Amino acid sequence: MAKYRPIFTRIWKDPDFMDLDSVAKLIFIYLCTNDLTTDSGIYAISFKTISSETAIPLETVRERLSNGLIRNIEYDLSTKYVFVVKFKKYNAGGKPALVQKGIANDFKISKQTYLWNIFIKEYPEFEKAILEIGEPLADPSLTVTQPLPNSPESSRTKPKPKPKPKPNIALLDKSNKAGPSGRHFENRVGDLAEKIVAACLHISKLPQKHNGQKFNPFQWVQFHTNKNYHPEAILYALEEVAKPLFWKDQRTGPWPYATKIIETKNGNYHERDHITEAEQFKDYWISPELKEAIKNIGH
Repeated sequence: MAKYRPIFTRIWKDPDFMDLDSVAKLIFIYLCTNDLTTDSGIYAISFKTISSETAIPLETVRERLSNGLIRNIEYDLSTKYVFVVKFKKYNAGGKPALVQKGIANDFKISKQTYLWNIFIKEYPEFEKAILEIGEPLADPSLTVTQPLPNSPESSRTKPKPKPKPKPNIALLDKSNKAGPSGRHFENRVGDLAEKIVAACLHISKLPQKHNGQKFNPFQWVQFHTNKNYHPEAILYALEEVAKPLFWKDQRTGPWPYATKIIETKNGNYHERDHITEAEQFKDYWISPELKEAIKNIGH
């Protein structure tokens, strides 16, 4: 355990970090610098501890981490382990041999969490050292039969997968995860749920390569439904992000690009709804005789 954790100043210019609000930034910095941190960025910590030491309300911490609302932070609810995905990017390193030894020791202590599977994808240079100790638990978001890249199982003949049926929105299990944040937003977007899920699934399959950080559309939708953004504005932003032209020439990341679009469109959709509600109110409460009298004023 290090007695101090220096952080590179470039974190303040990092697009992922810049997109976070003040609460998320504090949680992120705390998870990079508290006295439980490890060389790997994977360690056990509870919501209560985070809340106590940052003075952020417990429910806010729980909401942000359990729903995957802070980019580059993965939290294993079953074991209460956290993984700061870009931890090594923001922290000064040490001697390679000592760093590798420290990471191997981290794995021995915490190999009961699937977060090591994600760690290997982020830092493949440590895969050999980890596999010499043991096999990490499978990532729940992957199929059970999917082996680690370059592991002995990956060289075996794989059975051809059965074609996947098209998702039926009415039968979807709300706890089923298509990304870190799941799909808890479905009951909050009304009739557009099926279209929004379809758009998210489509974007998830695109060859994403901006800054090496994959855009999770489900997480983005969850974040904006929690902030009561209009479902039609959410769908419109997803449709814009899904356009081939954007993925061909990414001048900004998908998250800030989609957020910029929704900020522009959200007010228009809410204003339209208010106008519609006002018209319905007048139709319901104003009698035909009064409407006629108002219409004839000035004639």
